[in-house]
Amino acid sequence: MISYAEGEIMMPLSDHIHISLTDHLSFAYNKLLGEIKVLYKQNKKLESMPFVMYRSVGVELPDDEAGYVALHIHTAK
Repeated sequence: MISYAEGEIMMPLSDHIHISLTDHLSFAYNKLLGEIKVLYKQNKKLESMPFVMYRSVGVELPDDEAGYVALHIHTAK
């Protein structure tokens, strides 16, 4: 997911994302997607991240999980 995000935004991310995103995904549950989409419109391409996770490791995440993934990507810039 991190490599995918770096390719999409064409920018390397802080190493800290390996901890923060992994920690978050282990407790994935999100009801804030609408608010996050408004605040971080530039990360719209990252909405496919739950699908990338499923394709990579076979773990299904709710579609709204993309919002928190976008927050972690934004913070790691």
